[in-house]
Amino acid sequence: MMKLTEKCENYLILRLEKENTQFQLPRQNLFDLPKDKCLELLNIGQNYGLDRLQSACIELAMRIKFQKLTTDTNYKNISVSNRERILEEEERFHVHRCILGMWSEVFSTMFTSLFKEKTDEEVPLPGKKSAEIKEMLLVIYPTSAKPIDGSNYAFLLDLAKEYMMTKVTEKCEKYLIDRLGSAISFQGRCKCGNKRNYVRKEDCLDLLVIAQNYGLDRLETACIERAKKIQFAELKNDTNFDKICASNYRKIVEGMLL
Repeated sequence: MMKLTEKCENYLILRLEKENTQFQLPRQNLFDLPKDKCLELLNIGQNYGLDRLQSACIELAMRIKFQKLTTDTNYKNISVSNRERILEEEERFHVHRCILGMWSEVFSTMFTSLFKEKTDEEVPLPGKKSAEIKEMLLVIYPTSAKPIDGSNYAFLLDLAKEYMMTKVTEKCEKYLIDRLGSAISFQGRCKCGNKRNYVRKEDCLDLLVIAQNYGLDRLETACIERAKKIQFAELKNDTNFDKICASNYRKIVEGMLL
């Protein structure tokens, strides 16, 4: 009966999305969304082990004012683990608007235009993980100026892209370029028999794909130059090989032929 269960789950997920169409609107204050059938469907998901439905309900519940959730008659039936998942991102940070505005075009516009956030004491960031927001603040605040490293660059690139934080993007790009530069080189022979300096692929194509996705031009150029010095067979076996865009693939191959 697995297929029937999946069909029921798909129907309930579509029902959840349909009844909360405001969830899709940009600039919507998602913390003011109506709870609708969210907790009712979450309880169904719990009772029948519908993991995808539970995840969808929890994601939506995180974007509804907590006071509204607790007044729902279904709230008492939510499991402890699911309550913890809903509440885990309910953390507040005391920040300076001038700092956020200085680093982010989105926040700058938000605080200086007619958006309601201009006068609100709190600015909700629905769907964001508190640990990642905290890390972002540690990076941009001059009193901490935390460096970019392997543990934070990935989600910082996402946040920087969403909130248009050019300086954070540049910091991430610099870290990745430095990381690329630490790759170990070795000497081998090309098909003609001559010796040639190669570099191990390490993270080369992985970083090239990141550069493509986030428009990191300097990193992209550095990765292409590095890829030209990697044996083609090794590049082809890389899991990221098929993700290289056509123009970059052409540059790499042309460079190998020189």
